[in-house]
Amino acid sequence: MKKLLLLLLIVIPLGLSAQEEKEQPSKSKTIMFQEKSGVIIEKKFYDIEGAKVQGVAFQNIIVTDLSTGEKQGALRLKTSYYSSALKQTETFIGTLDYDELTACIQSLEYMQQNVINQTPSTYTECEYKSRDGVTISVFSGKKGWTIYLRTKGYTSRSVEYIDINKLPDIITNMKAALTQLQNELQ
Repeated sequence: MKKLLLLLLIVIPLGLSAQEEKEQPSKSKTIMFQEKSGVIIEKKFYDIEGAKVQGVAFQNIIVTDLSTGEKQGALRLKTSYYSSALKQTETFIGTLDYDELTACIQSLEYMQQNVINQTPSTYTECEYKSRDGVTISVFSGKKGWTIYLRTKGYTSRSVEYIDINKLPDIITNMKAALTQLQNELQ
């Protein structure tokens, strides 16, 4: 009986950990559009000029159904995680659909103008989340505010903690991405 209990104590946490690492299907319109079958799909990738902020790369994607000419676009955010145990780097990519970018930019500008200028008396978080599970938030800590950017909701390995002074750079990169997407999608 003790062996069975010990086995359960080992196996159950492993199962929970595996569930936590399971990737969920994306709700991104662009991701779903590019997964269409039975048609010819073209994907074009555009790096945002000079757009890397503390370990986060910014890249646009335009997906076109060549049989109909229909297009979808999104900003892709890339983060990486190096595992010294495995001696390999994993790359995680999250998307913000074209129609989500304006709300994301407005949210980040609100955080910049109204949230991070305060010194809260209690721990505080303010976040924006995309359909694909990209989370961009600011949180208060003992040393002030920090940006938390997560590209994949199912793993903490996709997280980058970014200095709060880089928030204007993130906003600038998102505005550049939005402009490029507007030009490419019209």
